[in-house]
Amino acid sequence: MSSGDDSEQIVAAVEEAYREDRCIAIMGHGSKPNTTATGDAFVCTADHSGILEYRPSELVVSVRAGTPLKELNDELARNGQMIAPDPPIFNQRGTVGGAVASGLSGPGRPWYGSLRDCVLGVEVINGLAQRLNFGGRVIKNVAGFDVSRLYTGSWGTFGVILSASFKLLPMPEVSFTVEEECSDIDAFQKLADHRRERTTLTGTCHFQGRLFRRFAGAESAVRSETDALENCELNDTFSWADVRDHELSFFQDDMPLWRATFDRGEFFENVDDLSSLSEWYGSLAWIKTPTETPPSVRGTNIQVSAFRNAVATKRSVTKYASRLRKAFDPKGIFNPHIVV
Repeated sequence: MSSGDDSEQIVAAVEEAYREDRCIAIMGHGSKPNTTATGDAFVCTADHSGILEYRPSELVVSVRAGTPLKELNDELARNGQMIAPDPPIFNQRGTVGGAVASGLSGPGRPWYGSLRDCVLGVEVINGLAQRLNFGGRVIKNVAGFDVSRLYTGSWGTFGVILSASFKLLPMPEVSFTVEEECSDIDAFQKLADHRRERTTLTGTCHFQGRLFRRFAGAESAVRSETDALENCELNDTFSWADVRDHELSFFQDDMPLWRATFDRGEFFENVDDLSSLSEWYGSLAWIKTPTETPPSVRGTNIQVSAFRNAVATKRSVTKYASRLRKAFDPKGIFNPHIVV
């Protein structure tokens, strides 16, 4: 795994921007499709990489922000471990810092928890060019406010992430994928049945009239559950990494792409016959539209955000987010194009 400490150069760049009131766009390897970087200057964390500390026996790892997620995942897999929320590695260029900044999680999110749930601590540079540490490198860390979770999903608006520590999980013994043909409503009903039972389900994906379900865990439990399913067939070629990283054929065009999330128990029903793909029991939907007009979706407490061809990441604007941003970055120099 490549390794290098570029922290002094990053601090110097932030200090200069603070003195000169210049805006900074933070970049890793540029893997996120919805964060068009704009600013007077750029801070790149790509050369700030490498594992700082890895304790397999304690299921914790600390990594510099520029470390490629693929390299980290490969290293963890050699010890039979994983970052359970499985953050996306778009274009095979995703980094640890980008994963924490975006807060995105993979197909296993409802079962393994969000990326925010497994972040133990972060080292950051705030808008005053100060190096700060929040959280820690151990699981039993309860002192003070959990500020590290505020940085998870902040899209770089609170400062530059230098490193992050994660709690890990053992990889499952086996993983099987089953496939069947069914409509949106039928798929939701089948998945609702799983909610009411103990299950080894760890992933769902429904698109083009096909429902894919991933079962993972102890081999005896997984085989028992999948053998009991009717009208399903095993699919050993379906790639959940392709779902996670948007490598499926569904994502391979330039149509505007929207990300819609729903409350637990609700799901995306494709009433307008738009091209769509759903995950997370149906509570996360990827929707393509012929124009830049947002799709019409039903339900309560729905969040719809542009994910591609967007200048800014549209997120919920609250007085608390605004106050936090001002506290960490008083002059507003970090990622001014991002709305949190």
